[in-house]
Amino acid sequence: MARVDVWYGRNHPVTLNHPVETGQGPAAAAKVALDGKVNVAIDPIMGSEDFSYMLLARPGALNFIGDGDTAGCTIRPMISTRGDPTRDLLLRQAC
Repeated sequence: MARVDVWYGRNHPVTLNHPVETGQGPAAAAKVALDGKVNVAIDPIMGSEDFSYMLLARPGALNFIGDGDTAGCTIRPMISTRGDPTRDLLLRQAC
């Protein structure tokens, strides 16, 4: 007879963007990004993270900021080991 122990924990709630703020993200990014470098054609994800709590309290939207590989269109998040924080993107984010 087989036995298995299972632990199921509820962590952060689902990250659900608000519609108005979601629409404002690309326009705000376009003001500081290089021409044509704002990509809104990414697949939606189903996930959660600590920012979800802020979205429960206030309207907002989680946007991804990364240093995509222009040759292969690879998205590299800034908080990833694949990201390159030495690029001038960090200065653009601070604007």
